[in-house]
Amino acid sequence: MNVPLRRCRLVSLRCGILGVLGLAWLAFEPASASAQADRYELGRRLRAFEIEWDQVADPAARTKACQALKSAVNAFFSFRLGEAGKAIGEARFALRPGPEPTATERWADSLVVKPDGRLLDTSTTELPVTIASFYPTNLPQPAGARIRLSLEGVPGSTVEGLVVGLPMTLTLPLKRPASGDHVLKSELISASTTINLGSETISLADNLDDRIIALKKIMDVWPDDPKSATVDRESARGQLRLIESLAAHLTLESDFPADRILTNLEVQTRAADQSEPYLGSDRTGQFWVTLVTNSGRKVACRLFVPEAAKKDEPLPLVVALHGAGGSENMFFDTYGHGAIVDRCRERGWLLVAPRSTAFGGVPVDEIVEEMAELYPVDLKKILLVGHSMGAGQAVAASAANPSKFTAVAALGGGGSFRPSAALKTMPFFVGIGSEDFAHDGASSLADDLKKAEVTTVVYREYPNVEHLAIVQVALPDVFKFFDECLARPGK
Repeated sequence: MNVPLRRCRLVSLRCGILGVLGLAWLAFEPASASAQADRYELGRRLRAFEIEWDQVADPAARTKACQALKSAVNAFFSFRLGEAGKAIGEARFALRPGPEPTATERWADSLVVKPDGRLLDTSTTELPVTIASFYPTNLPQPAGARIRLSLEGVPGSTVEGLVVGLPMTLTLPLKRPASGDHVLKSELISASTTINLGSETISLADNLDDRIIALKKIMDVWPDDPKSATVDRESARGQLRLIESLAAHLTLESDFPADRILTNLEVQTRAADQSEPYLGSDRTGQFWVTLVTNSGRKVACRLFVPEAAKKDEPLPLVVALHGAGGSENMFFDTYGHGAIVDRCRERGWLLVAPRSTAFGGVPVDEIVEEMAELYPVDLKKILLVGHSMGAGQAVAASAANPSKFTAVAALGGGGSFRPSAALKTMPFFVGIGSEDFAHDGASSLADDLKKAEVTTVVYREYPNVEHLAIVQVALPDVFKFFDECLARPGK
Protein backbone atom coordinates (compact mmCIF):
# COMPACT_ATOMS: atom_id res chain seq x y z
CA MET A 1 0.00 0.00 0.00
CA ASN A 2 1.11 3.60 -0.44
CA VAL A 3 2.83 5.27 2.46
CA PRO A 4 0.36 7.95 3.61
CA LEU A 5 1.74 11.46 3.37
CA ARG A 6 -1.41 13.55 3.39
CA ARG A 7 0.39 16.53 4.82
CA CYS A 8 2.94 16.26 2.02
CA ARG A 9 0.24 16.38 -0.63
CA LEU A 10 -1.34 19.48 0.87
CA VAL A 11 2.02 21.17 1.17
CA SER A 12 3.02 20.28 -2.39
CA LEU A 13 0.00 22.06 -3.81
CA ARG A 14 1.18 25.22 -2.12
CA CYS A 15 4.96 25.01 -2.10
CA GLY A 16 5.37 24.03 -5.72
CA ILE A 17 3.81 27.24 -6.90
CA LEU A 18 6.71 29.20 -5.43
CA GLY A 19 8.76 28.44 -8.49
CA VAL A 20 6.92 31.25 -10.21
CA LEU A 21 8.92 33.79 -8.24
CA GLY A 22 11.88 32.72 -10.34
CA LEU A 23 10.36 31.98 -13.74
CA ALA A 24 6.84 31.00 -14.58
CA TRP A 25 3.65 31.18 -16.51
CA LEU A 26 0.90 29.90 -14.24
CA ALA A 27 -2.26 28.46 -15.73
CA PHE A 28 -4.30 31.00 -13.77
CA GLU A 29 -2.06 33.94 -14.68
CA PRO A 30 -3.79 36.89 -16.38
CA ALA A 31 -2.99 36.79 -20.09
CA SER A 32 -1.67 40.34 -20.25
CA ALA A 33 1.59 41.88 -21.30
CA SER A 34 1.88 43.69 -17.95
CA ALA A 35 1.46 40.44 -16.01
CA GLN A 36 4.22 38.79 -18.03
CA ALA A 37 6.47 41.80 -17.51
CA ASP A 38 5.85 41.66 -13.75
CA ARG A 39 6.81 37.99 -13.62
CA TYR A 40 9.92 38.65 -15.68
CA GLU A 41 10.86 41.37 -13.19
CA LEU A 42 10.34 39.05 -10.22
CA GLY A 43 12.63 36.50 -11.84
CA ARG A 44 15.29 39.14 -12.50
CA ARG A 45 15.16 40.28 -8.88
CA LEU A 46 15.41 36.73 -7.59
CA ARG A 47 18.48 36.04 -9.72
CA ALA A 48 20.12 39.20 -8.36
CA PHE A 49 19.37 38.01 -4.83
CA GLU A 50 20.83 34.57 -5.55
CA ILE A 51 24.08 36.08 -6.79
CA GLU A 52 24.50 38.09 -3.59
CA TRP A 53 23.51 35.10 -1.42
CA ASP A 54 26.50 33.16 -2.76
CA GLN A 55 28.80 36.01 -1.78
CA VAL A 56 27.63 36.26 1.85
CA ALA A 57 28.21 33.54 4.46
CA ASP A 58 27.22 35.58 7.54
CA PRO A 59 24.52 33.55 9.39
CA ALA A 60 22.91 36.67 10.85
CA ALA A 61 22.58 38.28 7.43
CA ARG A 62 21.13 35.11 5.93
CA THR A 63 18.65 34.83 8.81
CA LYS A 64 17.44 38.37 8.17
CA ALA A 65 17.21 37.71 4.43
CA CYS A 66 15.21 34.55 5.08
CA GLN A 67 12.51 36.50 6.91
CA ALA A 68 12.22 38.93 4.00
CA LEU A 69 11.88 36.06 1.54
CA LYS A 70 9.03 34.62 3.60
CA SER A 71 7.28 37.97 3.21
CA ALA A 72 7.84 37.73 -0.55
CA VAL A 73 6.14 34.33 -0.59
CA ASN A 74 3.11 35.61 1.32
CA ALA A 75 2.79 38.63 -0.98
CA PHE A 76 3.00 36.47 -4.06
CA PHE A 77 0.23 34.15 -2.90
CA SER A 78 -1.96 37.22 -2.49
CA PHE A 79 -1.09 38.29 -6.06
CA ARG A 80 0.64 41.39 -4.70
CA LEU A 81 3.53 41.10 -7.12
CA GLY A 82 4.93 44.54 -6.43
CA GLU A 83 5.17 43.78 -2.71
CA ALA A 84 6.80 40.45 -3.53
CA GLY A 85 9.40 42.30 -5.58
CA LYS A 86 9.97 44.78 -2.74
CA ALA A 87 10.47 41.93 -0.26
CA ILE A 88 13.03 40.26 -2.52
CA GLY A 89 14.87 43.58 -2.63
CA GLU A 90 14.79 43.76 1.17
CA ALA A 91 16.21 40.25 1.31
CA ARG A 92 19.07 41.34 -0.94
CA PHE A 93 19.70 44.43 1.21
CA ALA A 94 19.78 42.21 4.31
CA LEU A 95 22.73 40.31 2.91
CA ARG A 96 24.89 43.39 2.57
CA PRO A 97 27.35 44.29 5.34
CA GLY A 98 27.57 47.78 6.74
CA PRO A 99 24.87 50.41 7.28
CA GLU A 100 21.25 50.20 6.23
CA PRO A 101 20.52 51.09 2.59
CA THR A 102 20.01 54.78 1.96
CA ALA A 103 16.71 56.30 0.94
CA THR A 104 18.12 56.70 -2.58
CA GLU A 105 18.97 52.99 -2.76
CA ARG A 106 15.50 52.01 -1.59
CA TRP A 107 13.89 54.40 -4.07
CA ALA A 108 16.05 52.97 -6.86
CA ASP A 109 14.96 49.45 -5.91
CA SER A 110 11.34 50.42 -6.55
CA LEU A 111 12.07 51.04 -10.25
CA VAL A 112 11.52 48.67 -13.15
CA VAL A 113 13.06 49.03 -16.62
CA LYS A 114 10.93 47.88 -19.57
CA PRO A 115 12.46 47.85 -23.07
CA ASP A 116 9.95 47.96 -25.90
CA GLY A 117 11.36 44.69 -27.27
CA ARG A 118 14.10 42.17 -26.60
CA LEU A 119 14.60 40.84 -30.14
CA LEU A 120 15.09 43.47 -32.84
CA ASP A 121 16.26 43.65 -36.41
CA THR A 122 19.69 45.24 -36.85
CA SER A 123 18.04 47.84 -39.09
CA THR A 124 16.30 49.23 -35.99
CA THR A 125 17.62 52.69 -35.21
CA GLU A 126 16.20 53.22 -31.73
CA LEU A 127 14.73 51.33 -28.79
CA PRO A 128 12.19 52.99 -26.47
CA VAL A 129 12.73 52.02 -22.83
CA THR A 130 10.23 52.85 -20.12
CA ILE A 131 11.26 53.39 -16.50
CA ALA A 132 8.41 53.05 -14.02
CA SER A 133 7.62 52.15 -10.42
CA PHE A 134 7.36 48.43 -9.77
CA TYR A 135 5.77 49.12 -6.40
CA PRO A 136 4.66 52.33 -4.65
CA THR A 137 6.98 54.01 -2.17
CA ASN A 138 6.61 56.98 0.15
CA LEU A 139 10.24 57.90 -0.32
CA PRO A 140 10.96 61.18 -2.09
CA GLN A 141 12.52 61.10 -5.53
CA PRO A 142 16.23 61.91 -5.21
CA ALA A 143 16.98 65.46 -6.30
CA GLY A 144 18.61 65.63 -9.71
CA ALA A 145 18.32 61.89 -10.27
CA ARG A 146 19.16 60.72 -13.79
CA ILE A 147 18.74 57.41 -15.59
CA ARG A 148 21.49 56.13 -17.86
CA LEU A 149 20.99 53.26 -20.31
CA SER A 150 23.69 51.60 -22.36
CA LEU A 151 23.73 48.63 -24.70
CA GLU A 152 27.04 46.90 -24.14
CA GLY A 153 28.85 45.85 -27.30
CA VAL A 154 27.08 48.49 -29.41
CA PRO A 155 29.22 51.68 -29.54
CA GLY A 156 27.26 54.91 -29.22
CA SER A 157 24.15 53.20 -27.87
CA THR A 158 23.87 55.18 -24.65
CA VAL A 159 21.24 57.62 -23.41
CA GLU A 160 20.82 59.58 -20.20
CA GLY A 161 17.86 61.58 -18.96
CA LEU A 162 16.70 63.54 -15.92
CA VAL A 163 13.92 61.90 -13.88
CA VAL A 164 11.12 64.45 -13.93
CA GLY A 165 8.34 62.02 -13.16
CA LEU A 166 7.41 58.38 -13.51
CA PRO A 167 6.78 56.61 -15.73
CA MET A 168 9.31 58.08 -18.13
CA THR A 169 10.60 56.87 -21.50
CA LEU A 170 14.12 57.16 -22.84
CA THR A 171 14.93 56.38 -26.45
CA LEU A 172 18.11 54.38 -26.77
CA PRO A 173 19.90 55.10 -30.08
CA LEU A 174 21.03 52.03 -32.03
CA LYS A 175 23.85 53.15 -34.26
CA ARG A 176 24.44 50.43 -36.84
CA PRO A 177 24.30 47.68 -34.22
CA ALA A 178 26.00 44.37 -34.91
CA SER A 179 23.95 41.22 -34.65
CA GLY A 180 24.32 39.32 -31.40
CA ASP A 181 22.99 39.00 -27.88
CA HIS A 182 23.82 42.17 -25.99
CA VAL A 183 23.35 43.38 -22.42
CA LEU A 184 21.20 46.42 -21.65
CA LYS A 185 22.62 48.05 -18.52
CA SER A 186 20.51 50.48 -16.49
CA GLU A 187 21.83 52.88 -13.85
CA LEU A 188 20.48 55.56 -11.53
CA ILE A 189 22.83 58.52 -11.09
CA SER A 190 22.19 60.75 -8.09
CA ALA A 191 24.67 63.22 -6.63
CA SER A 192 27.89 61.23 -6.23
CA THR A 193 26.12 57.87 -6.23
CA THR A 194 25.64 55.50 -9.17
CA ILE A 195 23.28 52.58 -8.52
CA ASN A 196 22.99 49.59 -10.82
CA LEU A 197 19.33 49.02 -11.66
CA GLY A 198 19.99 45.70 -13.36
CA SER A 199 20.67 44.26 -16.78
CA GLU A 200 18.84 42.18 -19.35
CA THR A 201 19.43 40.66 -22.76
CA ILE A 202 18.62 42.56 -25.94
CA SER A 203 19.14 40.49 -29.08
CA LEU A 204 19.77 41.95 -32.53
CA ALA A 205 19.41 39.84 -35.66
CA ASP A 206 20.03 40.55 -39.34
CA ASN A 207 16.99 40.33 -41.67
CA LEU A 208 14.80 39.11 -38.82
CA ASP A 209 11.41 39.08 -40.56
CA ASP A 210 12.73 37.44 -43.73
CA ARG A 211 14.44 34.71 -41.75
CA ILE A 212 11.29 33.94 -39.77
CA ILE A 213 9.25 33.75 -43.00
CA ALA A 214 11.82 31.40 -44.53
CA LEU A 215 11.70 29.11 -41.52
CA LYS A 216 7.91 29.04 -41.49
CA LYS A 217 7.89 28.19 -45.19
CA ILE A 218 10.01 25.12 -44.57
CA MET A 219 8.10 23.97 -41.50
CA ASP A 220 4.65 24.52 -42.99
CA VAL A 221 5.10 21.53 -45.30
CA TRP A 222 6.17 19.20 -42.52
CA PRO A 223 3.42 16.67 -41.70
CA ASP A 224 1.50 17.06 -38.45
CA ASP A 225 1.06 13.31 -38.12
CA PRO A 226 2.32 12.35 -34.65
CA LYS A 227 3.78 9.16 -36.10
CA SER A 228 6.18 11.17 -38.24
CA ALA A 229 7.23 13.58 -35.47
CA THR A 230 10.95 13.74 -34.74
CA VAL A 231 12.86 15.45 -31.96
CA ASP A 232 14.67 17.73 -34.41
CA ARG A 233 11.49 18.89 -36.15
CA GLU A 234 9.50 19.37 -32.96
CA SER A 235 12.43 21.18 -31.35
CA ALA A 236 12.65 23.48 -34.39
CA ARG A 237 8.93 24.25 -34.17
CA GLY A 238 9.19 25.05 -30.48
CA GLN A 239 12.14 27.38 -30.97
CA LEU A 240 10.41 29.16 -33.83
CA ARG A 241 7.44 29.88 -31.55
CA LEU A 242 9.88 31.36 -29.06
CA ILE A 243 11.52 33.56 -31.71
CA GLU A 244 8.15 34.71 -33.07
CA SER A 245 7.01 35.71 -29.58
CA LEU A 246 10.14 37.73 -28.95
CA ALA A 247 9.99 39.31 -32.41
CA ALA A 248 6.42 40.39 -31.58
CA HIS A 249 7.86 42.24 -28.55
CA LEU A 250 6.22 39.94 -26.03
CA THR A 251 7.82 39.72 -22.60
CA LEU A 252 8.68 36.12 -21.79
CA GLU A 253 9.67 34.49 -18.53
CA SER A 254 13.43 35.00 -18.74
CA ASP A 255 16.27 36.27 -20.88
CA PHE A 256 16.98 34.29 -24.04
CA PRO A 257 20.01 34.49 -26.36
CA ALA A 258 17.62 34.91 -29.26
CA ASP A 259 20.17 35.70 -31.98
CA ARG A 260 22.15 32.56 -31.15
CA ILE A 261 18.96 30.50 -30.96
CA LEU A 262 17.83 31.83 -34.35
CA THR A 263 21.17 31.09 -36.00
CA ASN A 264 21.24 27.53 -34.66
CA LEU A 265 17.58 27.09 -35.54
CA GLU A 266 18.27 27.74 -39.21
CA VAL A 267 20.91 25.01 -39.28
CA GLN A 268 18.66 22.62 -37.40
CA THR A 269 15.68 23.33 -39.66
CA ARG A 270 17.64 22.68 -42.84
CA ALA A 271 18.96 19.43 -41.40
CA ALA A 272 15.53 18.32 -40.19
CA ASP A 273 14.00 19.13 -43.56
CA GLN A 274 16.44 16.69 -45.13
CA SER A 275 15.79 14.15 -42.35
CA GLU A 276 19.38 14.56 -41.21
CA PRO A 277 20.14 14.49 -37.45
CA TYR A 278 21.07 17.77 -35.77
CA LEU A 279 21.09 17.03 -32.05
CA GLY A 280 23.75 14.63 -30.87
CA SER A 281 26.96 14.20 -28.91
CA ASP A 282 28.98 16.27 -31.40
CA ARG A 283 27.00 19.41 -30.46
CA THR A 284 27.75 20.58 -26.93
CA GLY A 285 26.39 23.40 -24.80
CA GLN A 286 22.81 24.37 -23.92
CA PHE A 287 19.78 23.60 -26.05
CA TRP A 288 16.01 24.07 -25.97
CA VAL A 289 14.45 20.89 -27.34
CA THR A 290 11.15 19.06 -27.57
CA LEU A 291 11.59 15.37 -26.88
CA VAL A 292 9.13 13.00 -28.56
CA THR A 293 8.60 9.96 -26.35
CA ASN A 294 7.64 6.45 -27.39
CA SER A 295 4.11 7.07 -26.12
CA GLY A 296 3.80 10.11 -28.41
CA ARG A 297 4.16 12.79 -25.75
CA LYS A 298 6.02 15.97 -26.66
CA VAL A 299 8.00 17.32 -23.71
CA ALA A 300 9.72 20.70 -23.80
CA CYS A 301 13.16 20.39 -22.20
CA ARG A 302 16.34 22.33 -21.74
CA LEU A 303 19.60 20.43 -22.03
CA PHE A 304 23.21 20.81 -21.11
CA VAL A 305 25.64 18.66 -23.09
CA PRO A 306 29.26 18.68 -21.80
CA GLU A 307 32.35 18.60 -23.97
CA ALA A 308 32.94 15.06 -22.68
CA ALA A 309 30.02 13.90 -24.83
CA LYS A 310 32.20 14.24 -27.93
CA LYS A 311 34.21 11.21 -26.78
CA ASP A 312 31.02 9.17 -27.22
CA GLU A 313 31.63 7.35 -23.96
CA PRO A 314 28.76 6.69 -21.50
CA LEU A 315 28.06 9.65 -19.20
CA PRO A 316 25.90 10.10 -16.07
CA LEU A 317 22.60 11.90 -16.66
CA VAL A 318 20.98 14.28 -14.18
CA VAL A 319 17.21 14.76 -14.54
CA ALA A 320 16.13 18.01 -12.85
CA LEU A 321 12.42 18.45 -12.01
CA HIS A 322 11.16 21.97 -11.23
CA GLY A 323 8.42 23.14 -8.90
CA ALA A 324 4.79 23.64 -9.91
CA GLY A 325 4.13 26.60 -12.15
CA GLY A 326 7.73 26.66 -13.34
CA SER A 327 9.35 25.61 -16.59
CA GLU A 328 12.35 23.88 -18.08
CA ASN A 329 14.32 27.12 -17.63
CA MET A 330 14.19 27.23 -13.83
CA PHE A 331 17.16 24.97 -13.06
CA PHE A 332 19.18 26.80 -15.71
CA ASP A 333 18.32 30.40 -14.84
CA THR A 334 17.42 30.42 -11.13
CA TYR A 335 17.80 27.88 -8.30
CA GLY A 336 21.17 29.48 -7.57
CA HIS A 337 21.33 31.31 -10.93
CA GLY A 338 21.95 28.05 -12.80
CA ALA A 339 24.34 26.44 -10.30
CA ILE A 340 23.35 22.93 -11.37
CA VAL A 341 24.75 23.57 -14.87
CA ASP A 342 28.14 24.49 -13.44
CA ARG A 343 28.24 21.33 -11.33
CA CYS A 344 27.38 19.14 -14.29
CA ARG A 345 29.97 20.94 -16.44
CA GLU A 346 32.66 20.35 -13.80
CA ARG A 347 31.91 16.62 -13.81
CA GLY A 348 31.22 16.17 -17.50
CA TRP A 349 27.63 15.02 -16.86
CA LEU A 350 24.58 15.39 -19.07
CA LEU A 351 21.66 17.43 -17.73
CA VAL A 352 18.02 17.52 -18.80
CA ALA A 353 15.29 19.69 -17.25
CA PRO A 354 11.82 18.84 -18.60
CA ARG A 355 8.76 21.05 -18.39
CA SER A 356 6.10 19.64 -16.13
CA THR A 357 2.67 20.49 -14.77
CA ALA A 358 0.96 19.73 -11.50
CA PHE A 359 -1.69 17.70 -13.33
CA GLY A 360 0.12 16.24 -16.35
CA GLY A 361 3.23 15.14 -14.53
CA VAL A 362 6.39 14.26 -16.39
CA PRO A 363 7.31 10.91 -18.03
CA VAL A 364 10.77 10.58 -16.47
CA ASP A 365 11.41 7.05 -17.76
CA GLU A 366 10.60 8.01 -21.33
CA ILE A 367 12.71 11.16 -21.13
CA VAL A 368 15.71 9.07 -20.09
CA GLU A 369 15.07 6.70 -23.00
CA GLU A 370 14.93 9.57 -25.49
CA MET A 371 18.06 11.16 -24.08
CA ALA A 372 19.84 7.83 -24.53
CA GLU A 373 18.83 7.86 -28.20
CA LEU A 374 20.52 11.23 -28.67
CA TYR A 375 23.50 11.11 -26.35
CA PRO A 376 25.91 8.59 -24.76
CA VAL A 377 23.90 8.10 -21.56
CA ASP A 378 25.14 5.62 -18.99
CA LEU A 379 21.85 3.97 -18.07
CA LYS A 380 23.40 2.71 -14.82
CA LYS A 381 24.04 6.29 -13.70
CA ILE A 382 20.73 8.17 -13.79
CA LEU A 383 20.36 10.78 -11.04
CA LEU A 384 17.13 12.56 -10.09
CA VAL A 385 16.82 15.92 -8.34
CA GLY A 386 13.54 17.71 -7.78
CA HIS A 387 12.29 20.82 -6.01
CA SER A 388 8.89 21.08 -4.36
CA MET A 389 6.42 19.45 -6.76
CA GLY A 390 9.45 18.13 -8.61
CA ALA A 391 10.64 16.49 -5.40
CA GLY A 392 7.41 14.52 -5.24
CA GLN A 393 7.73 13.58 -8.90
CA ALA A 394 11.31 12.39 -8.38
CA VAL A 395 10.22 10.20 -5.46
CA ALA A 396 7.30 8.78 -7.44
CA ALA A 397 9.41 8.04 -10.52
CA SER A 398 12.12 6.28 -8.53
CA ALA A 399 9.60 4.25 -6.54
CA ALA A 400 7.82 3.14 -9.71
CA ASN A 401 11.04 1.89 -11.35
CA PRO A 402 13.83 1.67 -8.75
CA SER A 403 16.13 -0.31 -11.01
CA LYS A 404 16.30 2.55 -13.53
CA PHE A 405 17.73 5.18 -11.18
CA THR A 406 20.91 5.49 -9.18
CA ALA A 407 20.04 8.14 -6.57
CA VAL A 408 17.33 10.69 -5.77
CA ALA A 409 17.49 14.15 -4.17
CA ALA A 410 14.20 15.65 -2.96
CA LEU A 411 14.49 19.34 -2.01
CA GLY A 412 11.83 21.51 -0.44
CA GLY A 413 9.07 18.91 -0.63
CA GLY A 414 7.87 15.43 0.13
CA GLY A 415 5.95 12.77 -1.73
CA SER A 416 4.21 9.43 -1.46
CA PHE A 417 5.66 6.13 -2.61
CA ARG A 418 5.00 2.41 -2.69
CA PRO A 419 7.56 0.44 -0.67
CA SER A 420 9.29 -2.43 -2.45
CA ALA A 421 12.31 -4.65 -2.07
CA ALA A 422 14.02 -2.90 -4.98
CA LEU A 423 13.45 0.54 -3.45
CA LYS A 424 15.39 -0.42 -0.31
CA THR A 425 18.69 -0.09 -2.17
CA MET A 426 17.87 3.33 -3.68
CA PRO A 427 19.89 6.13 -1.99
CA PHE A 428 17.78 9.17 -1.06
CA PHE A 429 18.83 12.70 -0.11
CA VAL A 430 16.09 14.83 1.48
CA GLY A 431 16.93 18.51 1.95
CA ILE A 432 14.73 21.13 3.62
CA GLY A 433 15.12 24.57 5.17
CA SER A 434 14.21 25.12 8.81
CA GLU A 435 11.93 27.98 7.72
CA ASP A 436 10.38 26.16 4.76
CA PHE A 437 6.64 25.66 5.12
CA ALA A 438 7.16 22.29 3.38
CA HIS A 439 9.28 21.24 6.37
CA ASP A 440 6.80 18.71 7.76
CA GLY A 441 6.34 17.08 4.37
CA ALA A 442 10.07 16.60 3.85
CA SER A 443 10.57 15.33 7.39
CA SER A 444 7.72 12.85 6.94
CA LEU A 445 9.24 11.65 3.66
CA ALA A 446 12.57 10.92 5.35
CA ASP A 447 10.86 9.11 8.22
CA ASP A 448 8.72 7.00 5.90
CA LEU A 449 11.71 6.05 3.75
CA LYS A 450 13.46 4.79 6.87
CA LYS A 451 10.32 2.89 7.94
CA ALA A 452 10.29 1.29 4.49
CA GLU A 453 13.82 0.04 5.29
CA VAL A 454 15.52 2.12 2.61
CA THR A 455 19.20 1.57 3.35
CA THR A 456 20.55 5.05 2.57
CA VAL A 457 18.48 8.06 3.62
CA VAL A 458 20.37 11.32 4.14
CA TYR A 459 18.16 13.95 5.75
CA ARG A 460 19.63 17.44 5.89
CA GLU A 461 17.91 20.42 7.51
CA TYR A 462 19.42 23.82 6.73
CA PRO A 463 19.01 26.49 9.42
CA ASN A 464 17.55 29.86 8.44
CA VAL A 465 16.67 28.72 4.91
CA GLU A 466 13.19 28.87 3.40
CA HIS A 467 11.56 27.47 0.27
CA LEU A 468 13.07 29.78 -2.34
CA ALA A 469 16.68 29.32 -1.30
CA ILE A 470 16.76 25.59 -0.52
CA VAL A 471 17.97 24.41 -3.94
CA GLN A 472 20.81 26.91 -4.06
CA VAL A 473 21.92 26.05 -0.52
CA ALA A 474 21.59 22.27 -0.82
CA LEU A 475 23.08 21.66 -4.29
CA PRO A 476 26.70 21.32 -3.09
CA ASP A 477 25.61 18.57 -0.69
CA VAL A 478 23.40 16.97 -3.33
CA PHE A 479 26.27 16.64 -5.79
CA LYS A 480 28.62 15.38 -3.09
CA PHE A 481 25.95 12.76 -2.35
CA PHE A 482 25.68 11.90 -6.06
CA ASP A 483 29.48 11.59 -6.30
CA GLU A 484 29.49 9.15 -3.39
CA CYS A 485 26.66 7.11 -4.88
CA LEU A 486 28.42 6.80 -8.24
CA ALA A 487 31.67 5.83 -6.51
CA ARG A 488 30.09 2.74 -4.95
CA PRO A 489 31.16 -0.66 -6.28
CA GLY A 490 29.18 -1.66 -9.35
CA LYS A 491 28.42 1.96 -10.32
